[in-house]
Amino acid sequence: MISVQDLYVTYDKRTPALRGVTVDFYDGEFVGIIGLSGSGKSTLLKTLNGLVTPSKGKVLVEGNNLTQLKGKELRNLRREIGFVFQEFNLVDRSSVLENVLIGRLGYQSPVKSFFGIFKEEDYQLAEESLDTVGLTAKTFERGDQLSGGQKQRVAIAKTLAQEPKVILADEPVASLDQNSGKVVMDTFKRIQQIHGISIIVNLHDVDLARKYCDRLVGLKDGKVLFDQKTEEISDDDITGLYS
Repeated sequence: MISVQDLYVTYDKRTPALRGVTVDFYDGEFVGIIGLSGSGKSTLLKTLNGLVTPSKGKVLVEGNNLTQLKGKELRNLRREIGFVFQEFNLVDRSSVLENVLIGRLGYQSPVKSFFGIFKEEDYQLAEESLDTVGLTAKTFERGDQLSGGQKQRVAIAKTLAQEPKVILADEPVASLDQNSGKVVMDTFKRIQQIHGISIIVNLHDVDLARKYCDRLVGLKDGKVLFDQKTEEISDDDITGLYS
């Protein structure tokens, strides 16, 4: 469980990106965060694994205050929180398998990480992750030979190889065509259902959010406008969010 308590984030010491956000994310959920550009969606997501430090408030992960952790404790906790970016973040000249193995670096010693030395179980886990996202046939292709949708699924496999308890995804389908976006969202749903991993995703497409997410958190001007089960959210709620 991740508990966000009275969270404030201010970038320029004047205009807060988040203003008193309080929200809980439970194990095994598929949660969508929706709202206009600039509403604080990406900022909220990035506070959940320490990429952004809040100005005030707490982020509790399984009872541990993320904002107070440092060094090894912070690295260990971050291994449990995977992050999928809109930009894929792959090494184009490396193979798909090598890209997925990057997800195992957090479990390696500094020397083994530097030389890219992995155990047999790391390779097995990487191959299983590729199978989960449906890209076993692309194992030895270079990253730059893939389509955008395939690159995003490799990024998901890399995150899955981390063995996370939670996967955060920041606008993962924003740069993809409709069909590729559907495949990526199907992949997230399958991971949630098969592995029981919590998925927390920022989405600009409300229809996709309503189709795939169990619960929606609506952010407006850095505040939570609503936090409800998807089926309970009305068209008026959506209109109010985007007006």
